Amino acid sequence: MTHHDDVPTSITGGDIWDVARQLFETGYPARIICEDLGVSTATFWRRARQEGWLRRDQVKEAPPPLDMDAPVQDAADAADLAWRRMTQALEAGHVLEATRWRRLHAGLVVGEARAVSRAQKATREQIDGLSATARLIEAQAKAALQLRDGERG
Repeated sequence: MTHHDDVPTSITGGDIWDVARQLFETGYPARIICEDLGVSTATFWRRARQEGWLRRDQVKEAPPPLDMDAPVQDAADAADLAWRRMTQALEAGHVLEATRWRRLHAGLVVGEARAVSRAQKATREQIDGLSATARLIEAQAKAALQLRDGERG
């Protein structure tokens, strides 16, 4: 095990994770911290992820603010925007925010599916109406032809 002079080594119990976090957040490479503290890198990264450790050189960016005046063309655009916001929140480690965006996305998708279903139903009804009109015109045309043929004969 390699030892780096500026990394403390006489650490026990839960203190090891406090030291590991402090070192990591001040910019020490995880590999060096793990070597000097005798911690596996997998355990280190799992702990860092669970506790949301962030190095000083890593800026935690907030998602850009929603432009409430920007036009949303349709429910599909809104669902896409909600999905993108959800993934941004997940990447930033904001699970609750991501959950809210996921719910909004799901609601928009369901709403869009219902709207499509209503539009399809309206289209079917319109087609049925046009078909009935076409049958009526056809019947009237046949009657007119029969009447014309009866007058000739």
